[in-house]
Amino acid sequence: MLNPGLRAMPSLWTQLRRYALTGVGATALHALVYLTATQRMQFEPLWANTAGYLVAMPFAFTIHHQWSFRHQTDGGTVNALPAMSVRFFTTNAFGYSLNALIVWLVCGIASWPAWSATPFMASITPLATFMLNRNWVFRVTRPSPDPQL
Repeated sequence: MLNPGLRAMPSLWTQLRRYALTGVGATALHALVYLTATQRMQFEPLWANTAGYLVAMPFAFTIHHQWSFRHQTDGGTVNALPAMSVRFFTTNAFGYSLNALIVWLVCGIASWPAWSATPFMASITPLATFMLNRNWVFRVTRPSPDPQL
């Protein structure tokens, strides 16, 4: 018989792949909104970035909820959605802050070139937010069976 921990691994890798694909899709949507807003609608870059973020985050939440972490939310109640939404946006704010910290450390403190922060942002932040999404955002506490029955 297989070790139960080994059986859980494919689920982790499947979630990680789905998380990455959803992240690529959300990033592409964010970039599309940003570029459209700056190039065709003459938005200032910071406002265009905010618009892209506001469009991409609900998209990412929906896909993560329905696909990336679906098995964790199956059997949960619709009442769990507001709490998941707040945790999701909190996690994304953490990711944004972590990227800002990385840029500050790499470019500001270490005085490395701007591009050198990218590998850290592209590896540390997605892994940290994946773990938060998997273990906090999309976890559903199911009621335990009533021991009185």
